[in-house]
Amino acid sequence: MVYSERKAKMKKTETVLSGIEIVTVENTMKGFRLFQEVCSCWCAINLSLVSILIISIFISSLVGCAPYLNHDNNVVSLKYFQTTLSKEKWKWGYGGKNQQQEINEYVPLNESVEKWTELVTEQYIFQFDKKLLSKYVAIIKEQLRANSKDFQWRIIEENDDSIVYEWSHQGSGIYPPTYEVAKLFAVNGGLYRIAYDKYTKEMDDDAKKWRTSIKNAKIK
Repeated sequence: MVYSERKAKMKKTETVLSGIEIVTVENTMKGFRLFQEVCSCWCAINLSLVSILIISIFISSLVGCAPYLNHDNNVVSLKYFQTTLSKEKWKWGYGGKNQQQEINEYVPLNESVEKWTELVTEQYIFQFDKKLLSKYVAIIKEQLRANSKDFQWRIIEENDDSIVYEWSHQGSGIYPPTYEVAKLFAVNGGLYRIAYDKYTKEMDDDAKKWRTSIKNAKIK
C-alpha cells in the first residue's frame, strides 16, 4: 500500500498496535504513497483487528525513519529490484530506514520528492505474514476509494506470493488526478513493494510502459 504534497511531513498522533500493546506515537509521515494508502480516510472505515494489525505495520514503520545522510543521486539502479532507471531522466530523491522498513524514492531530474509529477518507489518491510497479503491489498483499495473521485481499480495479476494492481482517480482531497501501478511480493518473511505514480488525468504512454515494467519486475 506510503510526504509537502506527496512528501508531506505531517505530524499526527496515531494509536497503533505494537506486539500486544496499544501505544500512541507522535510520528512524522514521510512519503505520500504510504501516507495516502495507509492513513487516507482512517476514520471513515470500520477496521477489523486484522486490518489494524496490517495498517499498524506501515504506520509504525514510518516512525523515526531516518533519512540517509549520503547517497549518490546519479545511482538509479534499484536496491531490491532488477529494475534500472534511465540516468537521462531519473535520479534518487529520498531514502530512509528504520527497524521495520527501508524505502527509496526516485524522481525525474528536474523534480524533487517535495514537488513531483512522476515517482518510483521501492519499499521493503522486513517482517510480514504472506497470509495477510490479499487482506492488505483489499484495505488499500477501500481506503483509496473512500476519498477519491471516479476511482478505478484493477488487479492485473495475482498468485500466492505476489499481487500486481493499478488504480487511478480524478482527484482525492488535496491531491490531483493520479495513476499508480504497483507490485507486492510477500516472500522471505517480508514484503517488497515497487510502484510507479504519475499525476495524470488519463493513461498515457509512460504509464502503459510502466505497467509492463512493474508487472515483470523481479526481486534481486
